Amino acid sequence: MGRQLDVAGDWFLYMTKLGGIQAIGKRCPIQLLKVWPDNIGKYGEALGYVIKGIIHDGVNYPSRLHTWVIEHVRASPIGEIHCTRGRDA
Repeated sequence: MGRQLDVAGDWFLYMTKLGGIQAIGKRCPIQLLKVWPDNIGKYGEALGYVIKGIIHDGVNYPSRLHTWVIEHVRASPIGEIHCTRGRDA
């Protein structure tokens, strides 16, 4: 529903459905779906939470379904860049 209201351009109704402009934190009906990965960063540090989607009324809605990979291909003297879908997340 939030996306429908956002596209419709009804900002007041959209913000009302989210709990109003004073709604913050856990009181907002739509929350970010965050996951703490076990991966370690380039320098051995923890990566921290990764956003995977949203949570609404206790239901998870994933939004990051694919990992995209940029490959450099040297097919010509200038070089071409191809963007392909890697693995499914």
